[in-house]
Amino acid sequence: KGRTAEAKAILGSLRTAEEAYNLEHQTYIAYSATATNLPVEAPTACDTAHFFSYACSSGSATTFTCTATRCTAGGKSPQGPAAGYNITLDQAGAWGGTAGYY
Repeated sequence: KGRTAEAKAILGSLRTAEEAYNLEHQTYIAYSATATNLPVEAPTACDTAHFFSYACSSGSATTFTCTATRCTAGGKSPQGPAAGYNITLDQAGAWGGTAGYY
């Protein structure tokens, strides 16, 4: 539950930042290792301080999905299962991802 709580908190912050960006620019923006234009502290690669890595993709000017992907190596211990899993949050506030983890 604690690991999922980290993901939900950071995904919520990313969603809030996406909405603020959209209000100013009338579009959503990608959040990834190459485009970190949102003012949120969310690792785009696994690091020892977090259980997940994070990214947001913009499907269009009116949609986006932010994803937390469980680290299977390089993240905070304990590492996730080898098959990995993810949790998603979209512009409508709908949660999704791997069943049983969100």
